[in-house]
Amino acid sequence: MSVSTKQPVVSVSQRNARRIAFIYVAIGLAWITGSDRLVDAIVAQSHVAVVQMLKGYAYVFLTGYALYAAIVRLLIFSRETQRRLKESENAYRTLFESHPNPMFIYDCETLRFLAVNQATIDKYGFSRAEFVTMTLRDIRPPELQEEFTRAFNAHKYFDEFIAYGPVRHWTKDRRLLDMQITSNTLQFAGSSQARVVLAQDVSERVRAEHELIKSRHDLKEAQRIAQLGSWTIDHRSGVMSLSEQMQRLIVLNADSQVSDALFQRVHPDDRAALQQAYERAWQGSSLYLEVRTLRDDGEIVHLLLRGELSVDADGSKQLIGTALNISMRKQHERKMQQSELQYRQLVDLLPEAVLIHNEGRVTFANPAAATLFGAARASDMLGAEVEHFIAVPSKADAQARFLSLQRGLVAETGFQERLLKKIDGEVFTAEIAAQFVMLDGNQCIQAVVRDISQQKKMQTDLQLANERLLHLSAHMVEAGESERRQLSRELHDDLGQALTFIKMTAAWLRRRLPDPDIAERLTQINSVAGDALEKVRNLALALRPAQLDALGLKAAIEEHLHRFCAGSGVSYTMQLQELSPRPQPALEIALFRIFQEALTNIFRHSGANFIELSLTRRDAAITLRIVDDGSGFDVAAASARGESLGLHTMTERAQQLHGSLQLHSVAGVGTELIALIPEESE
Repeated sequence: MSVSTKQPVVSVSQRNARRIAFIYVAIGLAWITGSDRLVDAIVAQSHVAVVQMLKGYAYVFLTGYALYAAIVRLLIFSRETQRRLKESENAYRTLFESHPNPMFIYDCETLRFLAVNQATIDKYGFSRAEFVTMTLRDIRPPELQEEFTRAFNAHKYFDEFIAYGPVRHWTKDRRLLDMQITSNTLQFAGSSQARVVLAQDVSERVRAEHELIKSRHDLKEAQRIAQLGSWTIDHRSGVMSLSEQMQRLIVLNADSQVSDALFQRVHPDDRAALQQAYERAWQGSSLYLEVRTLRDDGEIVHLLLRGELSVDADGSKQLIGTALNISMRKQHERKMQQSELQYRQLVDLLPEAVLIHNEGRVTFANPAAATLFGAARASDMLGAEVEHFIAVPSKADAQARFLSLQRGLVAETGFQERLLKKIDGEVFTAEIAAQFVMLDGNQCIQAVVRDISQQKKMQTDLQLANERLLHLSAHMVEAGESERRQLSRELHDDLGQALTFIKMTAAWLRRRLPDPDIAERLTQINSVAGDALEKVRNLALALRPAQLDALGLKAAIEEHLHRFCAGSGVSYTMQLQELSPRPQPALEIALFRIFQEALTNIFRHSGANFIELSLTRRDAAITLRIVDDGSGFDVAAASARGESLGLHTMTERAQQLHGSLQLHSVAGVGTELIALIPEESE
């Protein structure tokens, strides 16, 4: 690398050569002129020629020796100068290559890179060979090319040192860099116009500056949105400096005097308090004060002033603080006060008792609460402990609920049943709905109380009546089953045997009497007796199938379904589990009667062509499921009308044994009946 300054200057060797030539000419002229005159003055005319010749010899000898000495000295100086120049160039090359920041040299005419250091290669990602083929434009983003052209044209004619930036460069992998540029002109490798550039990466600084600008903008926006201004007061000068938002809040100019401008804006009734607050703040107390300021249009702005004393190292004092516009909050407080007043007036008119308590003590009670708890006036309950109105059995649960409300674990509860106590100690049953409320700025619990003592008594009486009715119904069913069993047995044993005897007697007489008329009559008697006997058998089976008592529920259902479907055109499938051991008789007869009633309804009303039947035992319960493909019906409407005695009877039989009956029916699709009865029921 061979570099030199661009300014056209004469080298040291040239200057010395010119100096020697000038001295030689000057001495020669002085010698010729002076020596001739001296010879003429002191030498005889006859010896002048000899002396002139000797003088010439002496001049040549002396000047030749002087020229030799001067040239030797000039050569020594030139070699030393070349050595120093080489060392300087090496030092420059070392500085250029080892500099930690990118440095490069480019041609001012072509913008082509002439040399780059290792830091440039590392920063931009291009190799040295790639840089040699590139120009200065190749490290500028396309969108900044026009800006680069304007900047380059503005700087290209400056020969001196130039510093500018930051400018935007990009790397081989298209990462953007913000670079601070310093450059100077030089001569490089025969290039008449070249510049050496030092580029410092200031991306982090630029990013930090942008973030600072954004932070300041965000702070200003936050102050604007929050209606929050900042201020400082110097103790010596008494001058208040205001932020832009602070000026908007109180309509003051910056650097306004505290003693006049601010006080002129503050409401006259608040000026004394403000002055006292400032005096205390200068003594080290925190400033916290609400003041009213007056705008030019007459609007009152409520400000919350906060401030702290700051003491610098030189002992100078300042008050630094903020001002928050709380006008909206004041409006909300007034509206809240009006709302609370309306709330209290409304609660006073409520027929239900309302209690509000804070930290376990009653802070509000309406007249209905005073009446409910036996107080003469609602004010007599204020300050009383809430625990005094809760009976012992409900205290633990009530305290847990109140604690959950206070901690925010429960936002709101429905009505909960509690045992409460009046002032005179009388215990009564009540429903309480408690919720968390804010009243007069305090966190309170509001409780709405309903006396349900009479309601509970009526519910208890109704429950007892229902239980008695259920027991009566069960006894009636059992009595009916007993009567059916007895009637079935009498029909089968007595009437069946009598009809059998009549049939056998008629047959015997017909064989012994030759009269054809009598034989025909006896045949008719035999036929009628047979029909009557078949009807008696069917009636006895309907009243109490013998298979149910003898073989169990599965056999009784199979026999009954076979007889019902025989010749009817209705097909069926059965999946009947053998119940072993057999369940209690009451459970068997209940399921069989439900089966009978369902089968009767299917044949009477549904017009079904197919029946699916299953009987299973699982988890100590027996389930009977009957499905048909009939016309279906509206279960809810049939139950509401109360016209279906069969549905009511089936449901009641299941409920008597603590079971359930489910009916699902879709018009045109069919009906599903599921009866589930636990085996532990009595």
